[in-house]
Amino acid sequence: MVILLVYVDDIIITGTDSGLITKLQQVLHATFHMKDLGQLMYILGMEVHHRPNDIFLNQLKYIQDIITLVGLEDTSSVATPMEINVKYRKDEGALLHDPTIYRCLVESLIYLATTHPDIFYVIHQVSSVIGLVAYNDADWAGCPDTHRSTTVSSYYPAPLHADNTSAIQIAANPVFH
Repeated sequence: MVILLVYVDDIIITGTDSGLITKLQQVLHATFHMKDLGQLMYILGMEVHHRPNDIFLNQLKYIQDIITLVGLEDTSSVATPMEINVKYRKDEGALLHDPTIYRCLVESLIYLATTHPDIFYVIHQVSSVIGLVAYNDADWAGCPDTHRSTTVSSYYPAPLHADNTSAIQIAANPVFH
């Protein structure tokens, strides 16, 4: 068996038959301009470490690059990164100096959450069927500008875990729907 994985201009060739792998490499070299970088060490933000019977993946360098990108090398973590019960308005506060860094950070964190199993588990509380799970302490019409809820509804039904007594009572009693 030979497995060929292609992502844009990166190719990983692996399998159980080294002879077939060599033949495939020869065909690819004859057809495309490419170079063999040897044993897989790094791909898509993941470091690959080989042991005799195992392969280990980690994203330490990727995480360190994210921290450096946003200038958080000399900071420490906090239990609650946002103030509680604060109402933010769209016209208040300073604009981001460079919004592309913020966008890059959000994209990197989304990628990290989907590729890092322990973070993925914490964020998504994975069950036998992967799906959206929402946690909410709703503030009805909480946005001072639009007077809408600050949460977004999904097109697909999702379990909702709430610590809001009114929401729990309404959900438990269909008469109030």
